[in-house]
Amino acid sequence: MKIIIINGSHRKNGATALILHEMYQKLETYPNVEIQFYNVADLNLKYCVGCCKCYKNGKSMALKIVIQNKPPAHYDIIFY
Repeated sequence: MKIIIINGSHRKNGATALILHEMYQKLETYPNVEIQFYNVADLNLKYCVGCCKCYKNGKSMALKIVIQNKPPAHYDIIFY
């Protein structure tokens, strides 16, 4: 099973990150599990320019940047 975990908070060591790291540690104990963890704070994201594309197409720009080389079909679960 392939899982991607994305911390969408700008605080890499905040409460959200703590919860996601706990999930990561629990999930990696299962056999045949491949997990990738991303911090949005580490990505080169530009500020919102108010184009509303994310509302129109229902897709997050941060998620698009993280998985641009690996489409969602390659993952069984995405935590965001």
